[in-house]
Amino acid sequence: MGKLNELIKEEWGEHNKTVWNCTSRNGYFASFDKEIPKRLIKYFTLEGDTVLDPFVGSGTTLIAAKELNRNAYGIDCSIKAIDFMKKSMLKHQVDNNVRIEMVHGDARNIGIKDREIDFIITSPPYFDIVHYSDEKEQIGNISDYK
Repeated sequence: MGKLNELIKEEWGEHNKTVWNCTSRNGYFASFDKEIPKRLIKYFTLEGDTVLDPFVGSGTTLIAAKELNRNAYGIDCSIKAIDFMKKSMLKHQVDNNVRIEMVHGDARNIGIKDREIDFIITSPPYFDIVHYSDEKEQIGNISDYK
């Protein structure tokens, strides 16, 4: 069996806390603190692994993956989110050979059967809390989860 992660002894304590005090903002209306995916990626993956975010939004998970030398694949039904993400990635230039891919599409039909995904992180749209977009694929607009 392989290693779970590459954490050094001093990092284990920080990653095993039961409360994470995270408060960053990135300018996107539904911000996801980068410290959350960063810790999860470091804890559950190895360099070169591939991370999937099926609700990419502002791309926080993809940026964290890139900074940690992980490949990443993100999908979002909002073209505005994809555009925001592409601009955001330009601000986070990291000189490494990881593959970052962003796709405009429906998370219910990702089509990853031909891809190897090592870890999935998501912060899905919450029912009726935030109006993300008017796209028909937007699961945050579903009026009845049944």
